[in-house]
Amino acid sequence: MGSFIAQKLHPASKAPECPQSPWTPTALRWDVLLPRSASNMMRDPAVLTRSFEAAAPAKQTSLMLHLKVEARRDQPLHIAWELARRFAFAHLVDEHGLPVIITQHHPGATGHQLAGKPHCHICCLARTLGLHGWGATTALAVDEARSPLAEAWRAMSG
Repeated sequence: MGSFIAQKLHPASKAPECPQSPWTPTALRWDVLLPRSASNMMRDPAVLTRSFEAAAPAKQTSLMLHLKVEARRDQPLHIAWELARRFAFAHLVDEHGLPVIITQHHPGATGHQLAGKPHCHICCLARTLGLHGWGATTALAVDEARSPLAEAWRAMSG
C-alpha cells in the first residue's frame, strides 16, 4: 500500500525504493488530511503510511480506498483541487474519521499525445485515526458501502 501511495506522490519521477528513505513528492499538489483528534506528527505521508502498515493486524485485508476523480476540461486546476480536497475532508475525514493522502496530477504537462485529463487521487486509509492511534476498519471497505460516496461526489462536482 505504501508503495502505491509513493507512486501517486511521485508521478514524474521514481518513487523511493528504500522503505526508510524520505519522500520528496513531485505531484502537482498533494496534502495529508487528518481527523481533528489525530496527532500532527502524522502530517508526513511517509510517517502516516508506515505507521498504518506497522499497526495493521495480520488478517486485515482492507487497507485503503482509492478514488480517482477527473477534472472537467473547463475547470481550472486549482478549482478541481479544492473540490476534490473539500470532498475528501467532508465525506472521509470528518464523517468517518479516516486519514487521506490526496494528490493532483496534470498528465498534459508532459506534452505526451496520449496524456489524460488532470485528476486527483484520493488515497484513504481504511482505519480510523484518533487521539489514541489507529482504530477500527471502516465500513467503507465493503464495495457496496461506496455508492453513497459516488453519489456525494456527483452532487458536489456537478
